[in-house]
Amino acid sequence: MRLNLNPKQLKSIFVPVVVGVVLYFVNVGFIMWMFREFPQTVALVFGKGSWWLDAGVYVKVVYVGLIGPVIEEVVFRKGILGYFVKRGDARIGLLVSTVVFAGYHLLFGWGILKAIIMIVPGIVFGVMFLRYGFRGCLSCHLSNNVLAVVGLVSS
Repeated sequence: MRLNLNPKQLKSIFVPVVVGVVLYFVNVGFIMWMFREFPQTVALVFGKGSWWLDAGVYVKVVYVGLIGPVIEEVVFRKGILGYFVKRGDARIGLLVSTVVFAGYHLLFGWGILKAIIMIVPGIVFGVMFLRYGFRGCLSCHLSNNVLAVVGLVSS
């Protein structure tokens, strides 16, 4: 099966994937630096929400690599941000969807520092939505999380 994508469609996938990869390395680099320089921050990042860290490889692949990004992009970007975009309030929508995205991570058991750290990916995924649509933000989020799965499985 051959995908027939025109250059614009290809760019709408390629750029977000590259941004997602860069975001992953920036995020991991920052977290590793933070843990090395300030070891007490580890407890502020991990909480009950990190239950899947001890789960099997298939749970990590399915949950972190696929289900999580899809659900989060449908809810936070397509749902919340999309609602504000339709009203002509893209900037407010970006802010609201980002704050709710960060709060979601706290609500589901991650530590307060993880929620704060999730502000940057929330903004990036939102910008990808505004620039490249749902396909773009999903591609960005999936590429970011797939690398996280690879890192988790290989460690």
